[in-house]
Order: sequence, then structure tokens, then C-alpha cells
Amino acid sequence: KCRGHRKKLSPVRGAKLLWVFSRLAPESYAYNVPQALRVSVDIDNAMLKEAVQLVIERHPALRAIFRVEGDNPVQEITENPEVYFILKDLSFSSESAIENEIKAASRESFDLEKGPLFKTYLFSLPGKDMVLLLVFHHIVVDGTSLQIILDDLQCYYNSLKGKESYKTSPQKATYEDFVYWQEGMLGGERGLKDLEFWRKQLSGEINPIDLYSDKTPPAVPTHRGASHVVRVGKPLAGEIESLSIREDVTVFSVLLAAFNVLLYRYSNQEDIFVVTPLVGRPETRFEEIVGNFVNLVAIRSHLSGDKEFRTLLKEVGGTSLNALEHGYYPFSKIIDELGGKHKKTASQLFKASFYMQNWKKRTAGSLSPDSDSFILEPYGEITQEGEFDLTLDVFPVEEGYKLWFKYNPDLFEEQTIVYMAGHYNQILENIVKKPETSISGINLLTSEERQKILFEWNDTSTWYPLDKGVHELFEEQAERTPGKIAVIQGDRTATYRELSDMAAQLANYLQRTGTEPGNVVGIYMERSIEMVAGLLALFKAGCTFVPLDPAYPAGRLSYMLENAGAGLLLTHSSVDSEKLGFSGKMIQLDTMWNEIIRESSMYVNRANPSGVAYVIYTSGSTGKPKGVQTLHKGLVNFLCSMKKTPGFSERDTVLSITSICFDP
Repeated sequence: KCRGHRKKLSPVRGAKLLWVFSRLAPESYAYNVPQALRVSVDIDNAMLKEAVQLVIERHPALRAIFRVEGDNPVQEITENPEVYFILKDLSFSSESAIENEIKAASRESFDLEKGPLFKTYLFSLPGKDMVLLLVFHHIVVDGTSLQIILDDLQCYYNSLKGKESYKTSPQKATYEDFVYWQEGMLGGERGLKDLEFWRKQLSGEINPIDLYSDKTPPAVPTHRGASHVVRVGKPLAGEIESLSIREDVTVFSVLLAAFNVLLYRYSNQEDIFVVTPLVGRPETRFEEIVGNFVNLVAIRSHLSGDKEFRTLLKEVGGTSLNALEHGYYPFSKIIDELGGKHKKTASQLFKASFYMQNWKKRTAGSLSPDSDSFILEPYGEITQEGEFDLTLDVFPVEEGYKLWFKYNPDLFEEQTIVYMAGHYNQILENIVKKPETSISGINLLTSEERQKILFEWNDTSTWYPLDKGVHELFEEQAERTPGKIAVIQGDRTATYRELSDMAAQLANYLQRTGTEPGNVVGIYMERSIEMVAGLLALFKAGCTFVPLDPAYPAGRLSYMLENAGAGLLLTHSSVDSEKLGFSGKMIQLDTMWNEIIRESSMYVNRANPSGVAYVIYTSGSTGKPKGVQTLHKGLVNFLCSMKKTPGFSERDTVLSITSICFDP
């Protein structure tokens, strides 16, 4: 029996949540539900406004406001409210200005206590185009309600224009009947069964998904929203439908399972919760009622890299059916019933959501150019935004699917969402061809990304002198700028020519005293001009040096010398060489320098560019330090690249602050 309409009514649980949110964030547009439509250029503004008035009179929810009694909201149905109907002339505005104006209107906040909660705008665009924008607060409508309202609006307008008569039939129920139905369900056997189901579904540890946002979340959530829209064409849409038939699941399950794969690959979390709406009209008598019947359900999926997509699809299909079967139990009450830690974590599940907007397809289908409809087609990309951190809205259209990736711009950059949308499409392309593929084996990269990663970013080939060592490049520089300062040590300096001569003399001395190309030589001294000359000399002599930092423990240094097979140690009197326990030959450069400088400053290079320039040792954090060989040509390659990036010139001075044992 239809109860009629009480002036005051305690709203259902879902509406109470929206009321609480509105109190916490009164300026937010997260629950604005806009519908933008291109309409006939000859539309009669006065008759359209009157048709809107008739729609409001027929559906009490559109006259509702929400006052506070005590600490709770009470829904009131107002009588004879003034229609919010705004005409705006944008016929001389730019395209971007028009888009901004319509979007701004769709985001105007609602006052739930004063109303109205339904606003109408009619925009005049250049070229005599007209756009009708209807904006509702979600607390009074859902997707099905929008379809009802559009159908009634069209029929009322046509009736006023004299095209056809429109006699409304009495409604079989009211929204108040649904409120009583929900109260009875919660206190009855069905409610107990549904609650038990959700207790099991949400048992165990609950980890809200972490998608590794690009930005640090603001201290106070803003619930801002943005969208990126892509399309799935008819061929792929057809393959998705064929897959659903072969696997005996719904298209909803295929698209949701693919979304789960995307979330898994982005988060590396195996326990995935995705929120999705249930139409929430449990009986046929509620099908023509305007109001917010929607209930959100959390669909839980378990993923792993080696699980086949086909297996996941079957699981998602079964879980979805069970969740929808028990989906009339308000999710907010489920959270309350969980209590304790579970209550807190479950309330954080509202991060990622998936919507299959089938009502849009019915709307688009009703807007046939052959009909008497003044509504021609949906306009632009105006939609509800800001409800969740990430939402995938799927709209079936004639040419396939339109995918709206909605996101919070306080968390994600637009380019991240562009990549995400491309990867979702790649998942769809993969699964329709090979549903037996493991989840980790599904290729996410688009052809453009593969080209960039595998080829463009790896196109690092560049010319550098393959036949020369660093010491030879240094000699060439010494020929070009012999008098320029090469090294500064305190109040001491050495020009390029002086340093080149020192290195050549030491190399000759080493050769004359028995050092051969390929010998391993330790160099153990503080940073100094002599140390630099020693390194260049060892390069010239074709030796491999092992750098030894005096700050390192003696045991580590001794191990490095022994492990490398060093037979000679270049050192300085300022450091304690005896503590190393080195049994090979030692040369103290400062005490021997007067003998070394008797050697010729001319030297024939004995180094091989493919030979080992030095051996650097790891930290040994996982055991013993390990020696790593660096070739002359590798060192030349590195230094030539450094000359380009970050870039060096003759005007630059480089401060040496790292240990001699540090290898970039």
C-alpha cells in the first residue's frame, strides 16, 4: 500500500551519510550530480520552465530539504517551491569560457537546509546552440532517477507544446515506503543474513588500497575532482562481450576484473577492495520513484602474479553476484556493526570505485533524432567528480564504451591518469585474446611506451674516443693549455704541463724499477697533487690501481691489497703505511720525489684502452668487500658524458670532496 508523503521523514542510512558529509564540507561539489544536454535551438524557455515545475510537483524528492532535529537530519517536503531556472547568454563567449561557465554552474554548492536541491540552467551558445544543464544533489536522486526525470520532462514539455497529451499514472509507492521497507529489512531475517554475509566478507585484515599518489595529501581533504575520458571502440567492446559469454559472466565482471588487475599492478597489493553501487530498488513498485536508493557495496578480490586472469574473472563474477544479492544492507551500518579496529579500516575502503552506468545507455537510446524529443544529445564531459580518490565510470554507448577515469587532483597528476587509462585499455586488449594469461604476464605498456622505454630512452649511443685513455686526453689538454691551473691543494698549485710532466716522470721511474703493464698497484695517501700525479702515472704505465682511503680500517685495506693481488704500494710519509702489514714493495712519493724528477718527462703510453684502469671495492655490507673492475674506455665514456651532462667548461672548478674510494 502506498503510504503517501509525510512532510517530515527520517532519511535512509545512505542519505544520512551524504548529510553528514555536507555538514563537514559544505562547499564541496563531490555529490553534485549534473546532466548536460544539447537541446533544440527553438526551445520555448517559458514552457521548459513550466515543464520543470511539473516534474518537481510530481516527484516529492525534488522538493526535499534536510533540517536538523537534535543531532539527526529530518527530510521535509516543501510545498510550492520556486523553480530554480537560470538563463545565461554565452553566444559571444569563447569555447573555453563556455566550458568554464557550464562546469562552474555544475559545481555550485547546495544548502541542504534551505534548498532547492535541483537547479536548472539554460545556456545560449554561439551558432544558436542551446545547452540544458540539470544539477541535483545526490541526496535526492540516483542514476535511475535521472532517467525518470528526463522522460517526464520530455513528456511534460511535449504536452505543453500541444504535441501530445501526457497523463501521469498514480505512483505505486513513495520514497517513504522505501524508508519503511529498509527499516523492516534491517530488523528482519533478511537483514540478519545480509549482515552475516558482510561480516564474513570483511573478516581478517583489511588494508585500504595505496596507489602511491603523486602528491602529498592535504591535511584537510578537499574532495576536488577531475576527469580523463577515453573510449573503447566497437571491435574491442564486442570482444569483451564475447569473452563474458564464453566464461559465463557479465560484462560488468569482465571490466571490474580488468580494473582489479590495474589496481594490483599499480599498488602491488593482493587484497583489493573496490566499491561499486547497487541500484537499490528491491521491489518493482519502487522503479518509478525519484530518490537516492543507491547502496554501495565493497567487492573483495584476491590477486597474485601467477593467477590466471580467467581464474580471477570467475572469482570476481561469483563475488559480485553474492555481493549484489546481499547489497541492500546499508554499507554505513555494516561499518558500524563491525566496530573497533575493523570499523576504522573498513571506513577507509572508499578510495577506489567502479561504476557501470547502464542508465546512460537508456538515456542515449531515447534521444533519437527521429523522435519529438527536444533533447538532442549529451553535451560535453560534465559529470559528478570528487566522490572518491579514483573512480572508473563505464558508460555503454553505441560505438562501444566511454570510460571516465575520475580522480582527485590533490593526489594525482593528470599524466598519471592518462597512463593509467592507457594501461587499462592494454589489459582489455590482452585478456580478450588470452584470458589464460597470468596477471603478472599481462602487458601494460602501450606501443608508444614500449618505443620510448626500449628504444628512445636507450638510444644513448654517442661518440667518444675509444682508442684513448684518460691520461692521453689529459696530455692533449696540457698541450692546449699548458699554463692553466690543473690542481689546487691548499696554497699549492700545479699547471697542466707541470702535472703531466710529474706523471710522466713517475711512470718512467716505475718502469725502470720493474713495474710492468697489467701490474696491480695500491695507492694509499691523502688527497694531494702527488696523489693525482700518481693516478695519471699508473694509467700511463698501463697498471691497474687500487684506491685506499687512509680513513678506512686497516683490516679492510689489508684485505683489499691482498685480494687484488697488489705487488706495489704508492704512499706518502704523512700516513701510517706500516699498519697495513703490506709485504710488497712500497714507494713514498714525497721522500723519493727528488730521485723521481730525474726521470724524463717524455713517456710512451703503455696502457690498453680495453685494459683495467682500477679496481674499486664494495662496502662489504653483505659479507666481504668485492672488487669491481673498471676499464679505461669505460672511464673515458663516463667522463665524456659528464662533460655533456651536467656539463663542464674551462671556466669551471670542481671541488674534490669524496673519498678516493668513491666511484660514481
